Amino acid sequence: LTRLLISFIYLILDKILLDQSNLTIIQQKRRQTITPLIKSVSKYFIYFSAAIILLETIGVNPAPILAGAGVVGLALSLGAQNLVNDIVSGFFILFENHYLVGDYIESEQASGYIEAIELRTTRIRHENGQVYILRNGDINTIVNYSIDYVYAVVDLGVDYNTNLTLVFAIIQRTGALLKEENHDILESTQVIGVEEFGDIRLSIHTKTKVKPGKHLEIQRILRKVFKEAFDRENIYIPIGETTTKDERLIPFQEDEGRVSNS
Repeated sequence: LTRLLISFIYLILDKILLDQSNLTIIQQKRRQTITPLIKSVSKYFIYFSAAIILLETIGVNPAPILAGAGVVGLALSLGAQNLVNDIVSGFFILFENHYLVGDYIESEQASGYIEAIELRTTRIRHENGQVYILRNGDINTIVNYSIDYVYAVVDLGVDYNTNLTLVFAIIQRTGALLKEENHDILESTQVIGVEEFGDIRLSIHTKTKVKPGKHLEIQRILRKVFKEAFDRENIYIPIGETTTKDERLIPFQEDEGRVSNS
């Protein structure tokens, strides 16, 4: 009967809390975060109640047992400060909306998407697949990429002889076309300007406003479309060479009388 009751409560909670109709993305994330916690508390409460009923059924007075358990629990709580700290930190994380299930965050210990927030721990799935299980009390500084919006930042390197006005126009035109095709992009790509004078190239800084948590995916797409656009316009992208583009195309002469090498 206890298992049936738990299954029934789980079904009701899923029906009430996880109904995705007429909910914003933030509301969906909040419900996906809080539902497992409510299920967990409900399950343990039902098990506890069933145990009390069972003791009374077999003729055992549960009052002294509960009193003793309370004293033991108090002693354990005084000795398990880390456990109490983790639980309290977990409540603050939830109530202050530091992050929710599905958010992409970075902390000192790990980065990735939040898979679950439990009373004592938080599970973070890295984009490479590994799962980090962190104590809530150990999570200090957090960078959340999933609140309202985030920028996909891409730096592009071009040759010093490149016409920057043309490059800026290509980037803006390509970004505008991509925005029409990709619904995760909120605004067209902005060219911030020349970020750095490198040894062999100029670094152009761009940013694109995208939906929360989509910055890594959009960054990869942007690099691809910018590379293709530069290739079409014959815009040279320097890599690790110490020579210029023209020097690589012209054979050099060694000492007189020796054969030319290319």
